[in-house]
Amino acid sequence: MNCVIIGAGAAGLSAAEEIRHLDPAAGITIVSAEQEVYSRCMLHQYLGGERNLSSIKFMPEDFFERLKISFLGGRRVASIRESEHKVVLEDGASIPYDRLLIATGATYFVPPIPNFRDAENVFGFRGMEDVRRIITSSERLGNRAVIIGGGLIGLDAAYGMMKRGCRVTLIEKEARLMPLQADDYVSGLLKQVFEQQGCRVLVGAEVKDSVTDERDMITKVILADGTEISCDFVVAATSVKPQMEFLEGTSIQALYMNYHIHTVLSRFLKKTDIHVNRGLEVDAYMRTNSNDIYAAGDVTGLSAIWPDARQMGRCAARNMCGGNKQKPELYQFKNTANFYGLVVFSAGKTMVDEERYEVLVQRRKGAYRKLVLKDWVLEGVLMTGDLSNAGVYLHALSHRLNLEKMKDHLFCLSFADWYGIDEESGEYCYTIESRDCL
Repeated sequence: MNCVIIGAGAAGLSAAEEIRHLDPAAGITIVSAEQEVYSRCMLHQYLGGERNLSSIKFMPEDFFERLKISFLGGRRVASIRESEHKVVLEDGASIPYDRLLIATGATYFVPPIPNFRDAENVFGFRGMEDVRRIITSSERLGNRAVIIGGGLIGLDAAYGMMKRGCRVTLIEKEARLMPLQADDYVSGLLKQVFEQQGCRVLVGAEVKDSVTDERDMITKVILADGTEISCDFVVAATSVKPQMEFLEGTSIQALYMNYHIHTVLSRFLKKTDIHVNRGLEVDAYMRTNSNDIYAAGDVTGLSAIWPDARQMGRCAARNMCGGNKQKPELYQFKNTANFYGLVVFSAGKTMVDEERYEVLVQRRKGAYRKLVLKDWVLEGVLMTGDLSNAGVYLHALSHRLNLEKMKDHLFCLSFADWYGIDEESGEYCYTIESRDCL
């Protein structure tokens, strides 16, 4: 069997590893537009000079050789010929496949702000090429940076650029930073630590226009209230779009979800039957609607986090090898961030309608914990400071455990507590008489 994988990120490499484990004789070819294999989660540390390229790699140097994988780095896919079972590269080469996995991930989306899509100094923060362009621009153009988007990617970019000595203005249109994960309290902590490091943070602010010079470079961004902010370059960190331009002419379907992504991708796929927006549509076995073609990772739009991408890649690999494995439960939102000593952990639903969910909050000794429950099943957790219970909460969240019997002790759970329920009576009890939980 000949397996071809497009993409060398978490999903693609995890799939390759699993295929080799299941089928020692399979041919495995990985095609990647990038030359290097690295962890995107550490790009901010590379940008900030805290790590070099070697220290952000997540596979050993001999990975491809040891697993007998043909790695075609720096090669871009032009098209897929489904009827011929071939992947065609931009340089004209074609690669036959018996099973194909699309794991190309996502790339940054440039918001529809006047001049942004034509300017030479508007960058993303998704890959090594983006980081190198930022480094070059900060050295050649100047160090005044505007970052649009105060989610995790925007905060990562701000952290890395400030470590490089850039003067950063971070703009988030929502009322708080990390709006998908953080509540007002945690957002306030994040805003405080970034401002203490010299970052100008604007929340509840939206960029509506820009000013360019004769070189088509953005020199100012203009907010909705008329405020003008001068800059040497801009980083767009508002949203992402799946990388699947090479699917023009195929029958592979994608899910409609986000209007902005549809607007961008429709021009690549207008001649096809592909329905574009959120990502490639897959079934429970990671199969697309096209025979022998699978997809995993960010390109599916199902989840944008590293552990989920790895699980999807492994699931797809098993089924490419003849298995019958259904995709795992995905967290969709699970993040751990550490900015200037402020550690934030979030998983599941952290921002909910409090009339429909039970929300419990504990603040003590420099730590903050927020639990979101419905019918005593944990739906989300947000923590800062002391993360000692994070693994317990993640276990309860992923296994959808009913915590009603532990409802008076939710802020001091440990794995030992699962054995504190009497099998005969069903009653919950601690072996320790007193617990200072509150």
